Amino acid sequence: TGGVSPYTTRSEADACREILMRSGVAPAAIRLEERSRSTEENALFTLEIMQANGWRDALIVSDGYHLLRADWIFRETGIDGVTVAAATRPPAPQFASAILREVIALQWYAFKSRVGIDLTHVPIG
Repeated sequence: TGGVSPYTTRSEADACREILMRSGVAPAAIRLEERSRSTEENALFTLEIMQANGWRDALIVSDGYHLLRADWIFRETGIDGVTVAAATRPPAPQFASAILREVIALQWYAFKSRVGIDLTHVPIG
């Protein structure tokens, strides 16, 4: 799952599909969600796909530093899944930036959940 960011030429979902196929997953077993621009949209669009296919279980794979918030958002959307950290980690400068962004995003999500703000998307760049 995952759409195209301002810094890429293809979706996160397409990149993940390539990794899955290199790992032996049959292309017919892969469904792409390429519309999402945020973790919230990702959860909503994933729920649509799951409901359309009658799927009840999800494996939520993301960067380790993002899993707490991803799990929170997916559960609030109605998806109870198992979380798994991706095997790779960005270089130190990007990792530090990602951690800072995640801390801010956790605070924002807690605040908006408490006051009842609906889905949000903040463009990058």
